[in-house]
Amino acid sequence: MLTLSTLEIFSQTGFRAALIQKKENIESYLDTAWTASAIRGIILFFVLYLSSPLISKFFNSPQAVLVIKVTSISMLLAGFRNVKILFFQKELEFKKQFIYVFTATIVNLTIAISLSFILRSAWALVWGILAANLVRFVMSYVLLPYCPKVRIEKEKFKDMFGFGKWVLGSGILVSQVSHP
Repeated sequence: MLTLSTLEIFSQTGFRAALIQKKENIESYLDTAWTASAIRGIILFFVLYLSSPLISKFFNSPQAVLVIKVTSISMLLAGFRNVKILFFQKELEFKKQFIYVFTATIVNLTIAISLSFILRSAWALVWGILAANLVRFVMSYVLLPYCPKVRIEKEKFKDMFGFGKWVLGSGILVSQVSHP
């Protein structure tokens, strides 16, 4: 979990925040944001998957290799999630935001707690996390249907990155201040 959190912090694009704060229509930005998110998810998946033996060795936990590899699937699911879910916050649709977050949380808790009694191992947490990420992936498209296209528009990317780089920087600083 520490490795996942670290990768998340140091690879945030800030595109979501950039699109939420934009006053004008952001529909034309969605494909670029989704494509960047998907690429990020693929890269983080491979980084985590391929570095799992090193991470396991660092924590002196050889049995963690497989756990890390399976957990890395969460990065793929998160990367391919419907980027349009940011509209829940942008348009203050708190009911849909609640349904989205609550459903995944309940699935995570139900699976993790149930499997903890059966498996009595860290795998219960792994399966709970994966199930929650799968639910978030599915619910993102159910609650806000959108069919993204693989496309990066250079100007839109630069525009989002111009705002997003500050989100990345502040995210790193905040994580360092709150977790020295």
